[in-house]
Amino acid sequence: MAATVAIPDLEVRALAKRFATHLAVDDLSFSVARGSFFSILGPSGCGKTTLLRMIAGFERPDAGRIELAGRDVTSMPPHLRDTNTVFQDYALFPHMSVAQNIGYGLSIKGVPKAERTRRVDRALDMVRLTRLGGRRPNQLSGGQRQRVALARAVINEPEVLLLDEPLGALDLKLRQEMQLELKEIQARTRTTFVYVTHDQEEAMSMATRIAVMNEGRVEQIGVPSEIYHRPTSRFVADFIGESNFLDGIAVSAEGGGRWRCRAAGGLEFLGVAAGPLQAGQSITAAVRPEKVVPAEEAGEVAPGKSVNACKGVVEEAIYVGDATRYRVGLGPDGALTIKVTNRLATRPLSAGAMVALAWSPDETRLFPRAAP
Repeated sequence: MAATVAIPDLEVRALAKRFATHLAVDDLSFSVARGSFFSILGPSGCGKTTLLRMIAGFERPDAGRIELAGRDVTSMPPHLRDTNTVFQDYALFPHMSVAQNIGYGLSIKGVPKAERTRRVDRALDMVRLTRLGGRRPNQLSGGQRQRVALARAVINEPEVLLLDEPLGALDLKLRQEMQLELKEIQARTRTTFVYVTHDQEEAMSMATRIAVMNEGRVEQIGVPSEIYHRPTSRFVADFIGESNFLDGIAVSAEGGGRWRCRAAGGLEFLGVAAGPLQAGQSITAAVRPEKVVPAEEAGEVAPGKSVNACKGVVEEAIYVGDATRYRVGLGPDGALTIKVTNRLATRPLSAGAMVALAWSPDETRLFPRAAP
């Protein structure tokens, strides 16, 4: 008996959108599984909001196809699509109470008052605003207004909820609190969330899968840990978290996807190729600062395995609470930033001191480098 293939809640196929001479979205394809929290992540101007607006129906694509639960909605107006959108500016009605704002969509649909009251009460409870239904939006904090906007969108039980930088107007602490609440609400309702953001921490902390966009195209799609630890391009390694980069050439294949490489100043190291390489090809190697450790901790890097190693001079130390960041100069090979967890028994490195460093070849990603 053949296995049943689940139809994704959202499917985007070869989507493209151009504004005059600017190609905002370029031949973009992906799917979003039912009940998942999917984030579209990228810098300003990469096309992520244009993509969201096409999914919502506010923009018409120049090419491609959009499906919701297997139904083609590419040419369908917004009000006929089974989606709702939450924006950064909340767009609440100031003359209505919280409860009236949340129930507005149900009123337009002609839902009976008793049923409307029941669903509004449930939505208020879901966003932890049970006792605030009678207040006006101007009597709420920014975080509370955001929760009202979310409840208003979720109450209509859309197939897909689209969120366009919804936490962008909040301060850092409140934004972090709302990240947790959004994730909990998504898990409770099992509504498919498509969440647009330029904030990598938001995407990494909430999403089950992430699409990283750059210049109108998707660079990589994967779970957060895969995106962070196994980036497939220099752009992703640079945009997600922080990376050290060493330019050099690929010297020889060592098996298992590993290559021996040589940096411009002569430093040799091993790394794992993110794509096809050839001997003599120019490469850029990426390694996360927390993966590079002082040599006395080298046994923790890859017990029983070969490690990359070098020596350098501590040029700068920055205390950041739970860790200290050091910039270590490597002479003609540039510099490495390392991040050392602060422990009472750990002796800090002194500026000007010579230090030996080590890191695992498996934590070193190799990308082909375009000619200058």
